[in-house]
Amino acid sequence: MITHTKVSGKSDGVDDTKVQPSDWNAEHAIADGYTLMHVATKILTNDEVISLPTTSVEILAAPGANKIIIPIMTVLHANWVADYGGIDAGAIICIRLANVDVMQLTETIASSVSSLLTGGGPDGVSAMLGPLYKVASSTVYGISGMYDSDIANKALNIVISGNALDLTGGDAGNTLKVIVYYMVMDV
Repeated sequence: MITHTKVSGKSDGVDDTKVQPSDWNAEHAIADGYTLMHVATKILTNDEVISLPTTSVEILAAPGANKIIIPIMTVLHANWVADYGGIDAGAIICIRLANVDVMQLTETIASSVSSLLTGGGPDGVSAMLGPLYKVASSTVYGISGMYDSDIANKALNIVISGNALDLTGGDAGNTLKVIVYYMVMDV
């Protein structure tokens, strides 16, 4: 969102053909109609985290007809009282747009899922996820082949794939904060 740092406290005048204080205070759109970046935050409860292998949680609602969510970055922040168990070696925390994984945190790379959910310690722990890329030998490719009809007006969700059963352990005081920085594109 782009706004002015100075916010006018004046009320609008009666002549609506002139620039009004509320115009100055309003969120501004970029010339092509896009707002630069939005932020969505969802705090998952312990029960929601435990169920992620079998039940996805909506982070961001569908944006409306002919609009696509473009995730830029996701931050996961775990606050816990007790560690989770039952994390399979193939577990992947996925940020999904419709049925397409657009960001992932994988257990197979540096036990990243366990590091987030079983890190235990005096304070919370975070993980940062960027857009998913496919790697073939030494070449990196972005995700392509997503038809507008498959991803337009679709919600953004979090789920754990590659885990046979729900997680175990945890504590009612555990939370997982999911912060997604994103844009919305018209198609």
